[in-house]
Amino acid sequence: MWLIPKKQHELVTIILGDNQLVLSWLKPKKQLFIVQAYRVVPLAPLDVKNSYIFNPTVLKSHIHQFLATHKLTNAAIACALSGPGIMEQLITHPMATPCKEDFTLQHTTRLVWDYRYLYPQDDGTFTFYACGISQQQLLQYKLLAMAAHLHLQSLTSKRMALLTLYRCMQGNAFRHSQLGAVMQRNNNNIEQLCTVDMVRRLVTIAPHVSLDIQTEAQNLAAAVGLALAAQYDKGIA
Repeated sequence: MWLIPKKQHELVTIILGDNQLVLSWLKPKKQLFIVQAYRVVPLAPLDVKNSYIFNPTVLKSHIHQFLATHKLTNAAIACALSGPGIMEQLITHPMATPCKEDFTLQHTTRLVWDYRYLYPQDDGTFTFYACGISQQQLLQYKLLAMAAHLHLQSLTSKRMALLTLYRCMQGNAFRHSQLGAVMQRNNNNIEQLCTVDMVRRLVTIAPHVSLDIQTEAQNLAAAVGLALAAQYDKGIA
């Protein structure tokens, strides 16, 4: 029997909001990621609204152009969404390991959602981050992936990607209590978890890529979070 080595697919990350589409091609190298390609595409007001796709042709065109330019025809795609059209909540619960049925969230029967335990509170309760999208939104992204022939590997929120990056950065030193201290110091703003200096330690920009890390730090952090989730097969929502 001939042994066929497993093909290592390239990874392209997509950060999609109502105002812009951010595409990046990341390659892992030891403890870093090399940014091989990066593009920020401004979107018209009605291309995407509240995370609903109104102009799939435009999105497909930009994604195809990026993939074709860099010859990434068989790349895996990891996508993170941001914007008011996503259900995102910080929830306090009396149990540290609840089930979905233990949460009392509105409209969850119409949502595809998941949650992540964040940190304990001083009063003995526990804080969780929950995020979800509607079945209609999920269907839109599945149809876009099918129409564009994309190998969509994961779809999550931008904040979930940032939480993944923070936890991976801490490694064995990660403690939920420490995350709680950092979160509370930053008014529970998940976007503040990953600093520009952290991003600089994580990525190397290929010489041919024009990119301002200071300006794009948050999008880069989310992209690396998606890449780490894919690399270590963490089941993000």
